[in-house]
Amino acid sequence: MSLRVLAMLATVLLAGCAELKKNPARQEAQARWEQMRAKVKLQLAERNFDSGQIEDALKLDQEVLALDPNSLGGYLLMARIRLERGQTAEAEAALDAAAGLGRAVPELDYLRGMLAERREQRSDAVSWYKRAYDAQTNEADYLLAYVEAMLAAEDTAPALELLRKRERDFEQDVRVQLLFGRTLVLLGRHRESSDAYLSVIRLAPNAALLREETGLALLAAGRASEAQAVLEPLLDLPNVKPSTPALEALASALVQMNQPQRAIDVLEDAAGSEPRSFAACLLLGKAYLLANRAPAARQAARQACDLKPESAQARLLLACCALAAGDRDEAIAAAQDLIAAD
Repeated sequence: MSLRVLAMLATVLLAGCAELKKNPARQEAQARWEQMRAKVKLQLAERNFDSGQIEDALKLDQEVLALDPNSLGGYLLMARIRLERGQTAEAEAALDAAAGLGRAVPELDYLRGMLAERREQRSDAVSWYKRAYDAQTNEADYLLAYVEAMLAAEDTAPALELLRKRERDFEQDVRVQLLFGRTLVLLGRHRESSDAYLSVIRLAPNAALLREETGLALLAAGRASEAQAVLEPLLDLPNVKPSTPALEALASALVQMNQPQRAIDVLEDAAGSEPRSFAACLLLGKAYLLANRAPAARQAARQACDLKPESAQARLLLACCALAAGDRDEAIAAAQDLIAAD
């Protein structure tokens, strides 16, 4: 083969390779492949983020954006990761990049609200969360964030009005019902708040902390028998030790229900080796007195007075208990101390 022929073949081959490299169909196929890989990696990154594996999520998301610089989901996840790590400047940069893609989504406004919250820009947070909520009113996360931002900004009445309008739409969402109850408590509407809390318990009957909170709400509304029904199951939950405030709330309900011995059992079982609180001593004094156990009542009242010598309630209880125990001198002394103090 002559040199001329070889040169012509080489020219043809080089031209073909160049044409192959510039082939739009090939380039589009490569781009689609990278986008598909980016979507798979984004799903893995989101799972890692949701499970608390923040560093793994960050590494994967960086790979996502390297494969697909136009991945809106990648930038939004990056903003979440940066917010989780407290890197507000980096989170803002990710949100700006997402906004630069020109695709308006409620999630972008929601994350802007989170960023404003982190920077304690409360009015801005309310505005961003409102935009997200208005764009997608059936998203519980957006409703909760908007209402909580209004509460943080002390816009309590509008927050309550919005929750009142929407709570039936989210009657199966524990978070919405709980926020409704807490907002009513803030406004001193104890009867309504206790109704909302009962809805919470129906949705999450085994949530010990929510039972405690519900019991306290019911007591604040004067619903002692219902508070008893809500709080007593705490004593039977496996691997759960009710908090001292919850046990004291239960004992208070039992005293109000004229079940002093049951209240005594609850408080004595709860005490263990720990010293009793002032509230527990007062409750025990009242329960012992109702149970006609005057000496024990007097001892509990004395403990209450030792814990809070300035308490008129404790001095009055001591005077009553001493009188019931037949100790007129101590009753008179406690009454004189009470009068001297107040």
